[in-house]
Amino acid sequence: MRPAIAILFAFVCAATFTDAHAAGWTQFRQITEFNQQPAAGSASEMVYVTLAAGSNPSGCSTSNAFLFALTNERHKRIFSMLLAAKMAGNSVMLYTTGTCHSSTGDALLDGVVIE
Repeated sequence: MRPAIAILFAFVCAATFTDAHAAGWTQFRQITEFNQQPAAGSASEMVYVTLAAGSNPSGCSTSNAFLFALTNERHKRIFSMLLAAKMAGNSVMLYTTGTCHSSTGDALLDGVVIE
């Protein structure tokens, strides 16, 4: 059953993240917002992070917003690191895959460095 769920989730992510842009790292910035959208939201399966204004190599329509899903242990570590950085007031540098969410315009997040 789990492989079927993982395949379905991968398909849903592929369908909602359509626009391809450049991958790369942002500049170090403070986290300004960190949330989980409600079940009825357009990106309900994703964790949402916004940074103070700065560079975003993805070229997505929302330049300071990022999304990621807690689908594996690595993403759970990213979540923990982001939460710790937010609580400590540390700046973070995020890695974007260059993929943009089709309905929100936010970049898909896939890495983090805490300053």
